[in-house]
Amino acid sequence: MSDSGTKNPPVLPGSLQTNRRLSQWLAFHTDGRVTVRTGKVDLGQGISTVLAQMAAEELDVDLGRICVERASTVLGPNEGMTAGSMSVQDSGSALRQACAEARAIYLDLAARQSGLTAGQRAELRVLDGVIVNSADQTLGSYSTLADDALLDIEASGIAKPKSAAEHTLTGHAVPRLDLLGKVLGQADFIHDMVLPGQLYGRVAHPPSPAAVLLDVSLEAINALPGVVTTVRDGSFIGVIAKTDYAAVQALKKLAAAARWEEPATLPDMHAVPDFLRTQPVDTTLAGEKNPTRRARIWLPPRLQERLQARSISRLLMRGLFWHMPPSAPRVRWRVARSTPAARSRASKSGPTAKAFTTCVLIWPWCWVLAVTVTTVPTMPPATLCCWRVPCRAARCSCSGPVKTN
Repeated sequence: MSDSGTKNPPVLPGSLQTNRRLSQWLAFHTDGRVTVRTGKVDLGQGISTVLAQMAAEELDVDLGRICVERASTVLGPNEGMTAGSMSVQDSGSALRQACAEARAIYLDLAARQSGLTAGQRAELRVLDGVIVNSADQTLGSYSTLADDALLDIEASGIAKPKSAAEHTLTGHAVPRLDLLGKVLGQADFIHDMVLPGQLYGRVAHPPSPAAVLLDVSLEAINALPGVVTTVRDGSFIGVIAKTDYAAVQALKKLAAAARWEEPATLPDMHAVPDFLRTQPVDTTLAGEKNPTRRARIWLPPRLQERLQARSISRLLMRGLFWHMPPSAPRVRWRVARSTPAARSRASKSGPTAKAFTTCVLIWPWCWVLAVTVTTVPTMPPATLCCWRVPCRAARCSCSGPVKTN
């Protein structure tokens, strides 16, 4: 296997290229479970089920043994955003390769412990996590050989995932892993979580691009039932409340009270095609064939004529629309409070203080709404932690230690 010191590391599939350690993607447990990790989140599209199928396929284990851990900032891969229907392509291909390499590692270990030759090693199989030889004798299993250190290495790219012809699980319908939780109303998505002292945020979006907020009266909004505070930063305005309902009601009044100046930044809605033709474009060549190369196969002349390359030009236009559904990040804002005694201790032996935590659930998707808090100079800066997104802090109060990206 390769390590971080390799001069020319191999090109790996999908997100494995930038998250190369196998331990980021999966782990075996002594009770027979297998944890597979992805940097993608399940928004209801069923990606957890698909990735579990792909992992079970490569590892030769029952689907029921797979536990999918999504977007763990502690141990999992950093795959950025979940968008563009790229989860199977990026995360799925990476997970297939990682599982194929993990399977090979455990087969090699069982072969060494049993003193097998290379030929005998090639005959080993895995049956629901149990490693057997050609005589169906058990040589070990993922659970009995489980050792985190075995996967704490970078992927080599040598192991080959199974071909489509070898698949028995991938591509076949199975019960969705998230179905039971949906039917029973169990908390599974970020907006289903409720933490102690949680607050709810809503953002009043401008009526058009480049609109400038001229004036807004916040006093009346702050006086509404359930409202904790309002936030204004230039043309950005939002409200924080004790309940989501209170935030929604306050947002309606906040939007009505705002006065905006709207410069002409949008084209005529009836002339969008003409507008788009005048804008700068980025051109990407997806592929190119050499026109001088001909297939060495005889074809009838009339068929050759029909298969000659032709250029077809069409102009296709469709209306612009906003397709992303509302989403909700959850933010825990942890601020250290100070007392005179704490400040004295901090100046001598480093920062120590009592802390309080405020959690804000923000609707819809927005990354810039935050509660402004003042801390004393001797205290460490506040830590902003987001669930199910890569955390940039060295330590995160929501989920313990995390890697710094």
